Amino acid sequence: MPDGKGARFGADTGGAIAVMTALLLPVLLGIAAYAVDASLLFYRQERLQIAADIGARAGAEMLVRGESGTRATAFAETIVAANMDAGATPAVAVTLPEPGRLSVEASLPVPRIFSQIFGSGDVIVRAGSVAVYEMAAEPDACIYLREGTKKALSLDRDSSLAMTGCGIAVASSHPNAVDFKRGATLLAGCLNVAGGISNPDAVTLDACAAPRLDEPVGIPDAFADLPAPPHKEGACTEYGKDGPPEEIFPGGRHSSGKAAIWLCDGLEITRDTIGRPGLYFIWDELKIDDDATLDLGPSAVIVLMEDATIEIDEGSRLRVAAPLAGPFEGIAIMGGEGWRVKKALDLDIGRLEATGMLIFPDADVAIIGSDLDAGCLRIYARTLTLENGAALEGGCAGGGGTEGGTVSLAPAP
Repeated sequence: MPDGKGARFGADTGGAIAVMTALLLPVLLGIAAYAVDASLLFYRQERLQIAADIGARAGAEMLVRGESGTRATAFAETIVAANMDAGATPAVAVTLPEPGRLSVEASLPVPRIFSQIFGSGDVIVRAGSVAVYEMAAEPDACIYLREGTKKALSLDRDSSLAMTGCGIAVASSHPNAVDFKRGATLLAGCLNVAGGISNPDAVTLDACAAPRLDEPVGIPDAFADLPAPPHKEGACTEYGKDGPPEEIFPGGRHSSGKAAIWLCDGLEITRDTIGRPGLYFIWDELKIDDDATLDLGPSAVIVLMEDATIEIDEGSRLRVAAPLAGPFEGIAIMGGEGWRVKKALDLDIGRLEATGMLIFPDADVAIIGSDLDAGCLRIYARTLTLENGAALEGGCAGGGGTEGGTVSLAPAP
């Protein structure tokens, strides 16, 4: 323009910085918001990975100590959650995908703080860890079955038997001494059978490479150091005339010196009942029904005489924990040699929580439709049958045998 105003207008840059700042400010704020939230995400993911590693190792260490798979996986879940910051509650899945491996998968929703301009909803961070464990040596047995010529261990209709880190010894020489049907499974440390197995694919071992078959199997004498079998000595105690008891007090004395009670007509429990420590000699039937719980632990022993049985109906429960010292040390329930106990347990849906030994050298044990977490348990019996989807899970580092092993984390994928 003649007066030069156009040149001055073109050269005027006043306000350009403000315009550029206005245009770039959302981008700059977005980058800053993303950086802040990304730092939080990285932190949460790192914490989650550390917690998963700690949980996997803790669960595997429980397994090599002989704890059951259920307790080990539950413990691993608890450890993962305990190692997160307050308010951070991850979803945790712990599995035993194959023998010798425990897997932890965890996820955690992390809320957006400044980066909501890029989207709504939480961001999910994930972590995983696999612990590899190996037992130190072949474990002793937790289950001893002494049947000589017939089937001794029978699992039917999707039943499962899991004795983590424990061996199973079966003295039967029958070709199908261990018999599986319709989806039944067995997990143990080792399996020694004098005869054979109907379906070897149903067996998983976590301490031995394969079952040991067609070799002699010795069954130790579980009664070697026990006092002589008692008779119906003293006055028999009767319960139930005035309704079911709330408490049971062994008031007599056995020759061993322990407090004892003689229930000559059996005992029926239909309400929650506490039993004091002592010996419970039962000559008929111990029956628990109506969703009742009979709690005899700790330091109580149930002794089944002659043809006595224990029946726990659906929804009912029996808790018993063995004494830690004395002539009956470690025994929770027993039916003695020479006492003609034929069918010691008939658990139909009901729940048994036993810590110690179940000793029935001449008796058959039947668990029907029940889901039992037996904890530290050893079983001596003639035969053991699980039916109608029953599940028995326990473990005890071989029941006093070799325990321990090695645990390491698998390389990250």
